[in-house]
Amino acid sequence: MGWWSTNREGISLLSESEVVDGVEMVWGDGPADILADAIVAIDKEFIDEWGRPATTDELIAGMRFTYGTVWPEESGEPLNRAGSDSA
Repeated sequence: MGWWSTNREGISLLSESEVVDGVEMVWGDGPADILADAIVAIDKEFIDEWGRPATTDELIAGMRFTYGTVWPEESGEPLNRAGSDSA
């Protein structure tokens, strides 16, 4: 599995990563595979319920909504990251 530099727009394989809040942005094969599987599952849900796949805007909105339930801004701390005692 490989890892590479990226930026907020998802442009990858850059010579330098974008740095956000002091953290170098990277992405990798493993996370990409996990996210691809999730998108396929989400599309199946949309097709079953709405007769069409999710739009890119719906996927982005859903990611933002879901991210906020897992990592609420007010605490700044994750609620259930892998290996965490909280869940």
